Amino acid sequence: MLDKADVRAKFLYQVSLRDARRVSVAKISTSGLVPAFFEATLVTPIDPDDNNTPDEPTTEGTETGPSNSNSANTHIKSKVKIPIWVSRTVVPADRSPISVGDFERSGSEVWMSVYENRLSGLNIPDGSIARSGQAEEWLAGGYIPKSRIVNVWPFDGEKVRITEGDEVVTSSHNIDWEYDWKHWIWRSRFEMKNIKKALRMEESKKHDASDSNLTDGHDSTKRQKLSDLSSLV
Repeated sequence: MLDKADVRAKFLYQVSLRDARRVSVAKISTSGLVPAFFEATLVTPIDPDDNNTPDEPTTEGTETGPSNSNSANTHIKSKVKIPIWVSRTVVPADRSPISVGDFERSGSEVWMSVYENRLSGLNIPDGSIARSGQAEEWLAGGYIPKSRIVNVWPFDGEKVRITEGDEVVTSSHNIDWEYDWKHWIWRSRFEMKNIKKALRMEESKKHDASDSNLTDGHDSTKRQKLSDLSSLV
């Protein structure tokens, strides 16, 4: 999968109109995720010129209120199951589909596989993310928990760097930026210079404090020995 991530990063950096300049690739753990289904309603507008050709269907949660009477004869509604991946705690014990409302109340994350949704039987309209995305692409719904991030690697414009090494990693199109391996983030060289300066000052303070404690310890020992000698006189 790293090879595919490298290809995608190169596309975003060198080809995409998004003109990405500081690209990172994250390694994410899927531990604890299990397959499930969203239960939803597929709302398909009826083409007035051709009733046999539905146009651009959309989905609504099962808890959505009833449609008004004006649209009753212009749309077809059908129950569908959308394949998803969620935390084990969200899936009902009987493995029944999850309603959108139940999921939202759970506060859980959700992942969707573009490939699985293509095969799910849904009539995905042209131009949608699931139709135009890559087969190996996954979509994160809402948020990605920090606990799932295993590592974050920089893409320097040519390849993904997975080891730190001694060389400073910069972005080919933005050489004034370098990768901060400790915090997994791109930083300007000016910012990195200030951070390194602050770290050196902090280390210097710790070193001075250690020397001071060591000196105080020697002085205390000397005072104790003098006290012992005076008691013998």
